[in-house]
Amino acid sequence: MRRLVALAGVTLTTVVTVALAVAVVLQVAGANGPSEWRWPYREVEFAWGAGLAAVGFGALVVWLALRAPKFLGRGTVACLAALGFGFTMSLVAAQAGGLGRVIEALISRHTFGYVYDAGLTANARDLIVPTSDVTERMSMHSVTHPPGAILLVRGIDSVVRGFGPARGSLALKAEKDMAREIWRAKGRGKGAPALPQSPWTTVALVFLLPLLSALAAIPLASLTKHLGGSNQTALLAAALWLLLPARSLFTPSLDQALPLLALSAAALAARSTWPRDLAAGVLLFLATFTSWGLLVAVPLVTWISIRSNRAAERQTLLPSYPDIQRVCRLGLGFALPWLTFSLATQYQPLAAFQAALGNHGQMAVSTRSYLTWIWGNPYDLALLWGPPIVFLAMTTLFVLHAPEASPKLRQTLAGVGALFALLWLSGSVRGEVARIWLFFAPFACLAAVAVTALVWKENRRAAMTLLGLELLLGLALASSMVFVG
Repeated sequence: MRRLVALAGVTLTTVVTVALAVAVVLQVAGANGPSEWRWPYREVEFAWGAGLAAVGFGALVVWLALRAPKFLGRGTVACLAALGFGFTMSLVAAQAGGLGRVIEALISRHTFGYVYDAGLTANARDLIVPTSDVTERMSMHSVTHPPGAILLVRGIDSVVRGFGPARGSLALKAEKDMAREIWRAKGRGKGAPALPQSPWTTVALVFLLPLLSALAAIPLASLTKHLGGSNQTALLAAALWLLLPARSLFTPSLDQALPLLALSAAALAARSTWPRDLAAGVLLFLATFTSWGLLVAVPLVTWISIRSNRAAERQTLLPSYPDIQRVCRLGLGFALPWLTFSLATQYQPLAAFQAALGNHGQMAVSTRSYLTWIWGNPYDLALLWGPPIVFLAMTTLFVLHAPEASPKLRQTLAGVGALFALLWLSGSVRGEVARIWLFFAPFACLAAVAVTALVWKENRRAAMTLLGLELLLGLALASSMVFVG
């Protein structure tokens, strides 16, 4: 019966996904989201050379995920991640504007913001605790986020500035776009960077953000194995993540890169030792130091640490002494860097978080209807994560009561699902959730795989179908809609 339910789910998602892809290409009104926030359509346009390359890379991801489970190792998953990186870069190049659009988005104060803002002052400390004149010139992203992203940009700049003057089409375009952005800012009385970032910094980010996104497949496969998944399950979970439309379509974005930190922390905490727990806490610090949204990853990783390190027969919700020890080590690794940084720079994380939450509420919460986004958020996820992942993930807890299912996997996904449901019902995010909650997507991939794994041996084509549908939807969205302008 469970296998029949899972097969029925695959069939249903095939029909829904194909219908959604057709609606997007035909630009059906409303298919791009609720009226309060819609991803804009554009004239259907695709660079066929790069598009065929994206199809080729995607097909190789599917082939490797299906054919290489017997040889699963770091090299296999790393190869899968490399193919996923190639898929993203090809899909980006196939869209209108190609890599040039990515350069423009990274330079723009209104899209990425951090590259421009990183040069507003020669003193990095003034970007951590900015003076009023610097704050007035900062983009909304820099003002409402912790300083991690802007310090990352400056760190990259300190390394690549030695490359010298701009050479090549990408670096020359970055230099030209920065000059134009400065001219625009001066025309609006915003002032100019005191130390503009090297064009090589922008070029580095063009490739670094998608690379970090693809590398998240490695800890995802590792975590899947530790939670009781087979080699096949681990590879399929990684492949689903690599073909997830939102992961590639939101290039360039910090949101596409941050899942690497959350997943790496979860993979370390799932194999608890003193060094691993501390390292997982430090990774959580780095995640929250870059985006306040990743604070949700703290309870998520804590839950994974507790459930995955318990004996299978111990089902109680009450924490044991080893559980408390693990949580304390994780908390120490997380809190100590925050405390050290705050004391050294006079940065006030709590005040900054409260201000960011207030600004976010004014911009994107109070102006949008709660009831609209109770259904609008799931639709946004289905559109940009794909019905195969969303629908099958929703059936996980009904299917995973099978005797052969891993208790660790079931308990982990139950906690992740409960946390996600609380966020959804809170209405704290209304729209753009496929991007904002992208760090949840690998766990949704894992949940979808857990359902599919029950029918893998009997129907291997089901797994190939799921991967193919993700690839199809990504191509349809890339050809007809704008996600980063």
